[in-house]
Amino acid sequence: YGSPRTNGYPSLVSKLAALTGAVMLAIDYPLSPVGNFSSIMDASHNALQWLYTHGPDGRECSNSRGSAPLLVAGDSAGGGSAVSVLLLAREMPERWPQLAGGFVYSPWTNLKCDTPTYYYNAFGTATSRDGKVAYSGDIVFQAPPRENAREYLQSALDYVGRVHTMLSDPVASPFYREPADFEGLPPILVTVSNTESIAGDSIVLANKAAQGGVQVHMDVYPGMWHDFPMYSEGCGSNQPLWQGSLALNRTGEFVDEVARVWRKAQDMLGPQQLGLMYWPQCATRSPHTWIHYGVAGDRTEPWIPLEPIELLCHEAAARFNDDPPITLDGSQALAATSVPAGASRDVVFFLSGFASCALLGLATAAIWQRLRVQGSCSGPRRRDAAGAVRSFRSGTTELVQGGDERKRRGTSTEA
Repeated sequence: YGSPRTNGYPSLVSKLAALTGAVMLAIDYPLSPVGNFSSIMDASHNALQWLYTHGPDGRECSNSRGSAPLLVAGDSAGGGSAVSVLLLAREMPERWPQLAGGFVYSPWTNLKCDTPTYYYNAFGTATSRDGKVAYSGDIVFQAPPRENAREYLQSALDYVGRVHTMLSDPVASPFYREPADFEGLPPILVTVSNTESIAGDSIVLANKAAQGGVQVHMDVYPGMWHDFPMYSEGCGSNQPLWQGSLALNRTGEFVDEVARVWRKAQDMLGPQQLGLMYWPQCATRSPHTWIHYGVAGDRTEPWIPLEPIELLCHEAAARFNDDPPITLDGSQALAATSVPAGASRDVVFFLSGFASCALLGLATAAIWQRLRVQGSCSGPRRRDAAGAVRSFRSGTTELVQGGDERKRRGTSTEA
């Protein structure tokens, strides 16, 4: 269930637009069982291809190949679908545009639905002698573990068209992908609660991708539930959920950092060769992990002071800062000629996959920033007011454009 106009996604996308200064494009398509993995990948590919050659106002770009950093993103089932998009784009570069990164919230990556955290993080209560009730586990899924897993499995079978062998397919169900097969993916941010039912889906994915050399950031929030960034307002408590607000702010930092590194590569390679860039492997082979504990008895701030998100591999950062990046043929590209003065253009990022907590609310989003490049959509454009939402392309999509004033490291995420 879920769509770009329901289940809190207009609010979520507006907040991300404000935090990133971005235009967020959300696509709508048939959900399972009418739609399935194949049709959702096709819809994502078509949206990405269209966005790659058009600006947010629908005008076609005259020469945009290689000029725009594109990202994919998603939550829950959409998070798993977004990872699948990253993998397909890496496996078939001749068909898919080059992607600069991705971020996922509580991604569902194991379609067999037998991750041990279904049991370890099952919802439960404990009552003290004075009658006070304490809660543990994932409050979103309160059924017994076997029942939760069985319901997830039925949704998974709908997603793969009732083809049982697809439940462990390494693209549709990336939990089962070998670490070496993640090689070459762009940076990824994984946000998850270690007490949610499918925490293991995120943790295994992040560790396997990191073992394959991918630059992975993993932010872990104890005591939260599945897809908690959706509830940053505080779930009607009149007190913001600092974990949700922090997760959204950290996403903004990650997108900014990806844009910074991409911009550096853009300056070195030039817009025409940037599409051939191959992300260097990270020698650490483990995710850069932050565990965001809260102060005991205090719901307003994290316990551990935070550092800003930076792409974590020093050798990769050095490659972009000092040496030409590696291209797909394994050679080092020569530094591109300088961009002429006055050639500043608005440039598109792409995000895909804001799904609801059941299945297939996959969406796409575009991040629209001013970078100095050649060949992007002509003419600088004025941004709309922060959080402005307008229908686009016959009512099948939503565009949300961020304002110039962007909130960063605080807990406020009002759009």
